[in-house]
Amino acid sequence: MGDQTGRLKKPVWPLVEPDKDFVRSIGQIKYRKGGGVQGWVGENFICVANKAIRFTNLRPFTCTWPNIYANPKIKFRRFYFDGTSVGKFEVGIEVDIQSNRSMTQSIIDDIVSQILNFEVAVPNPLGSIKSCQLYNVGSKLANLYLASSTEAKVLARKDYSKSWIQSLKPLIIIVDQNKNVLEGLSTIKSKYGEDDNRIEIAYKLLAHKGFNYPSWIMFDNYEKNVRLLRVYLSRLHTEKECFRHILRCIATGSLVMNPRSKESDALQDYLNLSTRKILSLNKKSREITEEKIEEYARELIDLSSPGEKENILGSLSKLDIRKNIYNKIDIFYDQIVRQCSTSSDFPMIKNISDNVLKEKIVRALDNLTIENVDLGLFDLAKILESQIKSYLLLAKQKGLFEVTNKDLHSLNNMIDCVVDNEIFPEKYELHFLRQERNKRAHDEVPDFSEREKLLRHSNFLADLYISYITAFNNLQNEIV
Repeated sequence: MGDQTGRLKKPVWPLVEPDKDFVRSIGQIKYRKGGGVQGWVGENFICVANKAIRFTNLRPFTCTWPNIYANPKIKFRRFYFDGTSVGKFEVGIEVDIQSNRSMTQSIIDDIVSQILNFEVAVPNPLGSIKSCQLYNVGSKLANLYLASSTEAKVLARKDYSKSWIQSLKPLIIIVDQNKNVLEGLSTIKSKYGEDDNRIEIAYKLLAHKGFNYPSWIMFDNYEKNVRLLRVYLSRLHTEKECFRHILRCIATGSLVMNPRSKESDALQDYLNLSTRKILSLNKKSREITEEKIEEYARELIDLSSPGEKENILGSLSKLDIRKNIYNKIDIFYDQIVRQCSTSSDFPMIKNISDNVLKEKIVRALDNLTIENVDLGLFDLAKILESQIKSYLLLAKQKGLFEVTNKDLHSLNNMIDCVVDNEIFPEKYELHFLRQERNKRAHDEVPDFSEREKLLRHSNFLADLYISYITAFNNLQNEIV
């Protein structure tokens, strides 16, 4: 949004010229062989993204389970863009499994985890080639697309921000012709197909390296139906993740613009179109399946926090946003709340292996009451600061990157250090939490009405604190 970003004028998504247009350092644009989905911008054409991500050590492997041999092959690497704000990279991997035993969900989880650990390399026009494991490739791809879609003169002047392009939570889709993979999971039967030929799918959170990845597991003998369902779910995930990120940027103040400006108009157009698309895609997903996918909606877009809603609507009002769009966002929240059961649980805590840390977080959450909400949030802030410092000290000890005494002097410096070293490309949420901590530390003790207001925001703030506490704890575990 804005004229000063140096965004390249070509290719002109979605009006691209296949076999002629290309995305710099990524690949050429082609027709999608199977076609897109009617009414979905960007799905009829793909950028063949073979240059974007290269597997450096792709070879057969043996599972941790005995007598199971897996031979992976890359089926596709592609990129889509809707021409406005939403893009997605997709990587398809076919695995030939040789085994004398039936596949189970545990075996599939093991195979997927080993695939997520594959070493990959991503070209970096802003520097040297970046290597990492597949599960951690998001920020590298975001930086690649930033460089690939920005004018060379802007890159040369370093007049850009990595926050312009953000990588969000990935989605994993697993398709298997062995029905055993669905054992132990809550299965949803698709309306496509009849009797034994109907698609059966299940949703779960796949745990890997301390993070939970939304995953769909499908069983089907009719490839066309699986493809349609996969396209719907992939696009729904992408749209919701992008929409949620934009709203959080508004709530935390990292996306700020002048009221009634061209940028404000562009934001309002996006919000208007995005809410319409997401509600439409939700409807189509429910048409595909016999049951509402409530758990998936809840995990994919956690918009049920009243505090988050207040933050966002308050920020939107300052933009002098058009009344019909303001009301639409308000209604959209209420519809999501009705679809998703509101819960004060924070499932990320379950994946923390450090019982002492887990106990500290739970004790802080227990204080999110009208009497002690300020103390509970301050405790979460102190836990986060401790986790960041512990990570930086460990990184310094292992020589991962330079960490000076000045970097460790204050929370502000520690946040700048992790951002400068690309541990987290987005600094605004961390600094937003730092500012919230400072309010708790330096402001007067809040009275009842102030605590009441703070309590309405507490779920939103606690979710942010815990997500970063968990992330820094995971980073420490990886080093050790």
